[in-house]
Amino acid sequence: VLHQRVASTASPVHLPVGSSGTYAPVNLNFESATLDNAYLVVNSVASAPATLNPDNVFRVNRTWRVEPVGITDFTYDIELVYSDGEFNSPGDASSLLPAKYSGGEWYKPTGSDFTTGIEQGTASINTGTNTVTWSGLTTFSDFVIVGEAPNALPVDMVSFTAKCNGQITQLEWVTASEVNSQEFQVERSRDGQTWTSIAVIPAAGTSNDFITYNYEEERTGLRYYRLVQVDFDGEYEIFGPLAVNCEVENNAVSVYPNPSNGDFTVQIESKENLGQTGFSISDATGKLVHQGQMDIKAGTNSVYLSTAFEKGVYLIRIHDQFGAFNIGKVTIN
Repeated sequence: VLHQRVASTASPVHLPVGSSGTYAPVNLNFESATLDNAYLVVNSVASAPATLNPDNVFRVNRTWRVEPVGITDFTYDIELVYSDGEFNSPGDASSLLPAKYSGGEWYKPTGSDFTTGIEQGTASINTGTNTVTWSGLTTFSDFVIVGEAPNALPVDMVSFTAKCNGQITQLEWVTASEVNSQEFQVERSRDGQTWTSIAVIPAAGTSNDFITYNYEEERTGLRYYRLVQVDFDGEYEIFGPLAVNCEVENNAVSVYPNPSNGDFTVQIESKENLGQTGFSISDATGKLVHQGQMDIKAGTNSVYLSTAFEKGVYLIRIHDQFGAFNIGKVTIN
């Protein structure tokens, strides 16, 4: 899994990913976006998602997953690079188009022959460079490349969303119909790879009505969530994952004395055991001046620093391997 910082919308973002011995990079250009400690979480696997209709036989056997953190109000263009050796079956490469699965729904380029899916943006293919480009996108998640055909891109759920309300992570999903549906298992992960079941929500069984489900928990920092919808016969389908980064309360990171003469203590209040966690200190220009590690446990944690910093205001970032989750300030007199 690649975590790529996004410092500005002025320059394209190159995402060097791949798997199974195949290089399958992604190039992304933001037309507009609001950035706040922004980065992209990217992964690529050599298989199509289980939610893709098997009738779409001619396709590239690869899925690109791109999730934003700290990026809002965005419109972007994406370029996916594929390999001829990953075609699922013989076919006309010029018919290939991108499709994407986001929040339980399939999206397709405007004007494509796919019989279902939400239209968004425009797409093209360059068979000479093995690149597919999709412009004018306003959602992220799983990308695939499929031979254009009058087949369905199945929609089993109207929406699946995750948002923050302070330190509370709120999940909501809406179904338009259910058949033989027993339950929804809510799973959480810190790295998008290892999942823990945190709740089981009974499903409606069989229904033709719109039904809204909700789940929330108090959880700070970057987390991934997904749903496992289980039928009474044991069949299941996975929706997501979604990435969400809820801020911790303002006093979670404190510094004393503040202002300081250069000797100060950084105190961190944590609601969970985070283990070995990095911290960094940068000056007002963004230049890194100090970094270190501390073992953060549930409760109060502190580290004493004796520095020779010049006078000014410094930012203290507390972050694990998935990105900064809080920021404090210290003034040096």
